[in-house]
Amino acid sequence: MKRILAWVLSLACLVTAAETCWGFLENVEILPPRPLEGERVTARVSGYLPDSCWGFTGHEIEALGGEFVVEILANHQGGQCLDVVVPYAFDADLGVPDAGGYRVTIVDPQETSSLEFEVMAVRLLLPGDANGDGSLDVADPVFILVFLFAAGAPPPCENTANADGEDDINVTDAVFILNFLFASGPSPFPPLVDCLLAEQCVFAEWPIFCAGHWDCDCGECKSVCDAEGCGDGICDFASGETPQSCPADCKPEYCRPVCRLIGTKSEGWYDSCTQRRHRWASCATCWAECRFCGSESEGWYDSCTGELIISADCDCP
Repeated sequence: MKRILAWVLSLACLVTAAETCWGFLENVEILPPRPLEGERVTARVSGYLPDSCWGFTGHEIEALGGEFVVEILANHQGGQCLDVVVPYAFDADLGVPDAGGYRVTIVDPQETSSLEFEVMAVRLLLPGDANGDGSLDVADPVFILVFLFAAGAPPPCENTANADGEDDINVTDAVFILNFLFASGPSPFPPLVDCLLAEQCVFAEWPIFCAGHWDCDCGECKSVCDAEGCGDGICDFASGETPQSCPADCKPEYCRPVCRLIGTKSEGWYDSCTQRRHRWASCATCWAECRFCGSESEGWYDSCTGELIISADCDCP
């Protein structure tokens, strides 16, 4: 629609010989659309400058806590100027932000536009990582022993501290890790996980009498009451809102492929409404993206591989 408006504005400037034609920001989007912690994030920006005497010269980025301010640099040469808008487009590299919420503000000579986005934390569960530092070393059995016998802090994730695959965390887990590290023993047992992303909890039964969302904590789906997020008119599927947990925002027909049965031979993409499997895939840290809107290729695509999951009329913006 804005592109059509740009053409109309250009034509109007030529026909009426107006003294001033105003440019505007056409589009601001975040790539990837749902960034994960550790991924590089880009703001893709496009817009129009007011007339032919304007020239786009680049952009500057300033990080201010949870906000990125992207200033569009342009100069005006003066003289005789054609009253036509001048398009520009660029990608602003926002780096690799930590998990959390952010705002990107684009400032061009004519207007300012802001967009909020969230960098999602995906915790890959490392078997035997008792202290949660992301590595497996001698500090992990020491952490378990201090917890058991010296009133130390409990493991941040019991799934990974349970190295021997038994029900409880005890001294045998510390021995199991030491045996693996120094005596060529077997590897710690991989933890059983239900999820790595909150949206993978869509198949769980909402157990509480309140509106809210699912959270994925240490591979387990946990229900969270959330009166503020649920009820804003947006079905935030990525953050764990479902038709069961948040019926005010999510319609029952809001169906999209979700990765489930992680770590098993049946891991793959499943319909979030019918639970029918679309295809096998290794997809634990991936999500389904609606792409090629309005074309014959419109459908759900794997965010990691770009492969088509299923053709569908999906939730195009």
